[in-house]
Amino acid sequence: MTLPTVSMGAVMTTTGLTYADLVEAAGLMADRLLAAQGQVLNLNQQLGAAHGEVAALRGVLEFERERTRELRKREDDWQIVADEAPPRLGGTWPMRASASWPSLFAQLRRSIGR
Repeated sequence: MTLPTVSMGAVMTTTGLTYADLVEAAGLMADRLLAAQGQVLNLNQQLGAAHGEVAALRGVLEFERERTRELRKREDDWQIVADEAPPRLGGTWPMRASASWPSLFAQLRRSIGR
């Protein structure tokens, strides 16, 4: 056990480091550690903000998907009604009507003959 102690003493004496040098080096390392911790804290805050933005975007995306599903369902419902409606006044009723209001009214006017 005396061998490592002797070799450590030899390293300390050959490098010429004093206790004051070690204290100064420890202080510099502590300053660097604190600066690195501050950077890590800043990066963690940015990461948390990015996670919040991602969650918000996912919520918006899911809302838009659901809205699109509902719109498609409504268009399908209108399509079923348009397909089942009998022709009026001998006009030709298209088998597949568009679900938009302006085109639906234009088709109704054409089928009535106005």
